[in-house]
Amino acid sequence: MQPSFVTVVVGTRPEVIKMAPVVRALARRPERFSVDLCVVAQQGEVLDRALAEWGLEPSIKVDINAFGRPLGATLGATLGAVEGYLLQRRPDFVLVHGDTSTTLGASLASFYAQVPFGHVEAGLRTGDRAQPFPEEMHRVVVDRLAAAHYAPTEHAKEALLSEGVSPASVRVVGNTVVDALYAMGARAPTDAPARREVLVTCHRRENFGAGARGVCEALRRLVLERDDVEVTYVLHPHPSAQEAPRAALGGLPRATLLDPMGHREFVSRLARAWLVVTDSGGVQEEAACLGRPILVARERTERVEAVRAGVARVVGTATRAVFDAVTTLLDSPAAYDEMRRPVDVFGDGRAAERIADDLAARLGASR
Repeated sequence: MQPSFVTVVVGTRPEVIKMAPVVRALARRPERFSVDLCVVAQQGEVLDRALAEWGLEPSIKVDINAFGRPLGATLGATLGAVEGYLLQRRPDFVLVHGDTSTTLGASLASFYAQVPFGHVEAGLRTGDRAQPFPEEMHRVVVDRLAAAHYAPTEHAKEALLSEGVSPASVRVVGNTVVDALYAMGARAPTDAPARREVLVTCHRRENFGAGARGVCEALRRLVLERDDVEVTYVLHPHPSAQEAPRAALGGLPRATLLDPMGHREFVSRLARAWLVVTDSGGVQEEAACLGRPILVARERTERVEAVRAGVARVVGTATRAVFDAVTTLLDSPAAYDEMRRPVDVFGDGRAAERIADDLAARLGASR
């Protein structure tokens, strides 16, 4: 039997991190799979660094120059590039991840080229089309088109079934971000950090402007009013995500702004952090796995499992709400310790193998 030809499409640093374990799992089965890695360069240098860090070589790479372009232009460029590739190469199956413009463009391209595709991290929902924007609607559209849905949790599976997705297409596999963490050698520390370092990321499009300013003003107040806390803010490459932290925190004592970094370095910093303030879905998952308390700088989160487990709180972006939430944990060791515990609600590190198993059975049955 000839190996099934599978194309994995990625376009951003988070997609590389979460799909690298899947590419590796498929590559370990050369008798079953021939794999192409199609890279749509939605991001620039940070994407290249992520590929290098994971030792991944693109089979094809298309630079769409997304920074500064309208969302529609980015989507159109992605759709055209991936559709052209699919019509030329004709894989048996495509895998996409998450909710980016690359994901939506590759999904539509697969649909137009009549190539079935699977959605890794399917079923995440906030129920609000504007939060996160535009990712929430991207997910909904991708899941309507997908032939296979690789849900990270039972909650995600329930969301898919409630929308009428065929149960036969859904597999609960865990989140591949846990696979990536374990591949990096990351484990939850057993002791509380010696320094009260608040590690921050804030880059969601709906937080550009007022939302990010609210978070950064809270952080500014913290370092000015309390000498028992430090803030480390990891910048996002998008220029609009850097304006608020640079204006509010630049030059302040006990406030450090860091350029985007590799995954291994970020995970190392995450594991040592005292507290995490973030609007990133992936960071919520990683912090929960590593036992770092999480304050979610959004009005809603699709990673409800961490909130239900008591290790994450949704606090929004209002200055007072963020400031009070951090202060509560600073002043209450009991409240802090209740949140400082690793949980396995997002997986056990074997999601990629489950995806490979399902795909082998799915493609074998179709031949």
